[in-house]
Parts: sequence; C-alpha cells; structure tokens
Amino acid sequence: MTICAAIQSKFTFCFPLTSLAIAKDSVKSTPNIDEPSRIGDIPLFKTLLLAISAGLILVGCESKPEAEKPATDTAPSTQIDQEWHPSTLSEQTIAKANAAVTDYRKCLGEEIKARAEDRADPREIANSILKNCENRLPAIKSAFDAENVPAAISERYLRKTRSQGAQSVLRTVMGVHAERAGQEEEAKATTSGNTKQ
Repeated sequence: MTICAAIQSKFTFCFPLTSLAIAKDSVKSTPNIDEPSRIGDIPLFKTLLLAISAGLILVGCESKPEAEKPATDTAPSTQIDQEWHPSTLSEQTIAKANAAVTDYRKCLGEEIKARAEDRADPREIANSILKNCENRLPAIKSAFDAENVPAAISERYLRKTRSQGAQSVLRTVMGVHAERAGQEEEAKATTSGNTKQ
C-alpha cells in the first residue's frame, strides 16, 4: 500500500506506507528544517525555497512593461535651449577660456614654487596660494558671458576648475611637507646613530 501526494497536479510522489510508520519514540515535537525531505536528499526548506524562487521568476517573466505614453503637451523649450548650444561656441571663445585656465594653472604653479617650502600648515599655504590666483578666474567667466553661456553652466565650469586647482595645490604642498618630514626623520636617525657609535 502506498500514499501518493499530488503537487499542483503536475508532480506525483509516492511513498511506501511502511516508511511512514509512526512510533511514540520517533515523534518529534518540532520538525528539523535541515533534515532531508521525503522528496529526495534535498532538505524540505531548500525545496520550498527553490519552488518559490521558480514561481517568482515565472511570474516576473510573464509581466509586460507599461508602454511609455507619448508626450501630449509640447512645452516651450527651456531658456537654456534658447540661449546657448554647445555647437554655437566659437573657437575664439574656447581659446580665450583655455588661455585663462592655463594662466590660472601657471599662477598656481608659480605660487607653489614660491611657497611650498614654508613651514606653516599645508592647508593654510594652499589657501593662500588659491587666494592669490583667484583673480585669474573671472577671465573664464567673461569669455563665456560674451557668448551668452548660461550663468549656471559657466559657474559650474569655474567651480570645477577651482576644485581641480585646489586638489593639485594641496596634493603638491602636502607632498613637499611629507618629503621634508621624511628627510628630517632620516637626518635625526643618522645623527643619533652616529652619536651612539
């Protein structure tokens, strides 16, 4: 005699009635999830997890994405679209902006050479260098304003240029200070090594 269980009318598993003999000593109060199930060597929990995952995947595959609705309201173009397009920027304006950026970077380089050996805090040195070269940045803004580039775009470009300059200056000044500190430590180690001998 066997007991057959049908799962969703697709799978049928039959178990011999003798394997389901229940004795008082073999009854457990709580089932162990990690014990092998009657289906095979796979634990019951893993079997259920696999079945749920497969069901979710099938349901997900059957769903269709909503079609995008075409825009019915043709809004007037924004102010940026009306004023400026990247392709309308003249070569002269690009050359002026690039020359101003080069001048700014050259100023930063000269100030770094002049102030990098100072013994003050590297952040203070970097701030003073950036303040000394800040007057070179308005040339970029004026070049963009001559072509009617929106203020938001030109300000973003100035912030990017300023940020890149600040990173470069701080990296260089801190590198010089770290190198000097390393050389001083070596000098102390050699002088203390010579005095001990």
